Amino acid sequence: MSAPQSLPERLPAIALDGVSRTYASGTDVVHALAEVDLYVARGEALAVTGPSGSGKTTLLNLVSGLDRPTDGTINVLGTHVDGAAERELAEFRAHHLGLVFQDPHLLSGLTALENLVAARLPWGRWRELQVEARALLVELGLGDRLDAPPSRLSGGERQRVGLARALMGSPELLLADEPTGNLDAATTEGLIAVLEAVRRDHDLTIVLATHDPAVAAFADRVVHLAGGRIDGEQRLDRAGPLETRALE
Repeated sequence: MSAPQSLPERLPAIALDGVSRTYASGTDVVHALAEVDLYVARGEALAVTGPSGSGKTTLLNLVSGLDRPTDGTINVLGTHVDGAAERELAEFRAHHLGLVFQDPHLLSGLTALENLVAARLPWGRWRELQVEARALLVELGLGDRLDAPPSRLSGGERQRVGLARALMGSPELLLADEPTGNLDAATTEGLIAVLEAVRRDHDLTIVLATHDPAVAAFADRVVHLAGGRIDGEQRLDRAGPLETRALE
């Protein structure tokens, strides 16, 4: 399986139709997501907000193919990730998706540069990957931290290394799960500025889960989750106020 390198403009980057995800918890059934319809245009930046337990992480895991829906269909960049085999999904993520987490989970025994290279070794050669990794770290303002291990990096620097790692392989879609959750306000502002530059320079579609309204304001559109359902939508008019629409 291989997803198309580019899609016709009329097709969304992400299409969720009637997607639900339920879990068994003892004798109870937990509805992590319930009948979600969501469409994300190519090149759009979407923020997904909501309280803890509202389904934000579940949504990102389903889009990335790290989890499977109980019901509904999920099409990402022209690929039906809900029906693909695990091996196909691993290859799809490697070539088309970048994943950023609240904790970047860097390998403590490796330098910043080596962390990027190690993550891509199954998909490239060490020498070529080094060149790509170096360029990305320099682009993200870490040119003087290439040889630093995670223990010598600040929280913001570690998160930028995680972002650079997600950009290895030139993905079309970036999924970020609470990327500023462990950062202070000043560092958060700096990371959002980096994200804005990365989106522009790499022509990315971005879906970002956050509980922080200041981070959500980075996006073109905001959807709010509550109880596993989308119960509100906001579109950011950068020339004016935020338009809010409550969903039925």
